[in-house]
Amino acid sequence: MIIKDGICYSTVNTTLYMGWGITVKRDSRIQYLSLRIKCVALVASVLLSAFVSTGCFELKKPKNVKSPDQTKPTVYEPEETTYPSETPTPTASPTPDPKTLVVMDAQEHGLEEADLHGKYDFYKKFAETLEGNEKITLLKPYFYAEFPIISEFIMEKDEEHFLKTLKELNFKYNHNKGADGIYDQAKNVIEIDPGLLSVRGQDAFDSVAFHETMHFIDTHIEGNSTYKQVAYTKTGTFVLYNTVMNNEKSQDLKKVVQSFMLEGCCEKYNAEYFCHAALSYPPRVGFVNGLEYIFGSDKIKKMYFSGETDMNLVRVMQEYEFSNEEILKFFNTTKFGADKNLKAKDCMDPREVLIRLYNSVKGTDYKEDPAFCKILASMDDKNLNKIPSTYRKEISKLKGFDKNELTDFWSYATSKMGGDAKTTIGYYGSPVPIMINGELKVYFILAPAGKQITDYQVAVYDYDFATKEFKGVEIYDSWTPVGGAQDTSEEEAQNERAIEAHESDEVA
Repeated sequence: MIIKDGICYSTVNTTLYMGWGITVKRDSRIQYLSLRIKCVALVASVLLSAFVSTGCFELKKPKNVKSPDQTKPTVYEPEETTYPSETPTPTASPTPDPKTLVVMDAQEHGLEEADLHGKYDFYKKFAETLEGNEKITLLKPYFYAEFPIISEFIMEKDEEHFLKTLKELNFKYNHNKGADGIYDQAKNVIEIDPGLLSVRGQDAFDSVAFHETMHFIDTHIEGNSTYKQVAYTKTGTFVLYNTVMNNEKSQDLKKVVQSFMLEGCCEKYNAEYFCHAALSYPPRVGFVNGLEYIFGSDKIKKMYFSGETDMNLVRVMQEYEFSNEEILKFFNTTKFGADKNLKAKDCMDPREVLIRLYNSVKGTDYKEDPAFCKILASMDDKNLNKIPSTYRKEISKLKGFDKNELTDFWSYATSKMGGDAKTTIGYYGSPVPIMINGELKVYFILAPAGKQITDYQVAVYDYDFATKEFKGVEIYDSWTPVGGAQDTSEEEAQNERAIEAHESDEVA
């Protein structure tokens, strides 16, 4: 994901290799920096909510009851005996508990009551807003799946803004300079490349859809539609950009900056909650994993799903004795390689940031922690390796999993899968450490060998980094949310029109 002029550009970013045993060869069909693809259009089916009907009845006065005449003596005469009708009086259906109806609706979308975090009324408004926005039908299943995150972190005062912006959100297929998807905040629109599904398949499409909807959630969950950026002033201090951008203090700003947390957290939580593997921004995802490993997952999640994400990071770095100049250099790194005018000496390697934080917080030498070293090794990047660092020699010695270990991961997973998995399932890329629910685990992408990568599985391991022993593995075959499976035939015409319009623009 790249931010330019208020637009988030997303790429499914994979450098993946296919392997058999210990044999590894590069597969250029998936690349880390972008997937340039063309596809057939998609449509998401929306499940109907369940409702309970209630019966009703009214009481009528019996006609055979007469009022006594007060002017005459009361004379009692036998009256014709009447008998009750054989038709029983209907019994009223119990009025359903509103919470029960909400829970029933949530279950239709794959959610449990615990996922609502007690926010029954908000869920009802959320569902009504989603169902009322016909422009984002394709994205609805992904938003429903993400509701547990929304309900956990949104504050009551921000609900109105979030729902209003969700009501106005738009979606369209569009080509965006090779990006698979973007969230354009200025226009409040999510765009996905029309070739993604047909070329890369449902799994890749799900990953991009989750990534872009996660950007929308992060942007608006705190009730502030101005993007959460930090500005560096001419006096060498940091301020929240949205607090000064339209007043007299704006002339004191030197530049607007951005940290690794924007894209790193978006893709990392996409992997943790939904897709089980990060397909883009490996150094940034690694940085977030490192922060969570040092400070704990709860603290970093609260930093991300807030209105002051980067400012919170500034405060943390200042607390642990990073100068403002060093913090600026680290923030500059997000553009290093893309901005040709930005020099390596004006940046800071994010691995150095993590090493210094680890040593300060833990009070021990990071090199003695094999798990943390594997996180640092997962951030290997040719551009980052050009940046001057006190720890350059130490960083260069960090190694990921070697070929023998890679084979061990593959063999352990395929043995658990059983059947003919060892002869039909290959692997792509390398095992990668990832923080899940506060624990450091490892994921590894598996897929049918020798075929187009349109369907793959993810193995998530419980792994002892010190002894290199496996303690268990979970195999995930699909992460498509309820109602998210695409029927390409229904929107093929729309998709073709999008592709034709793009080709016409190129010719013009």
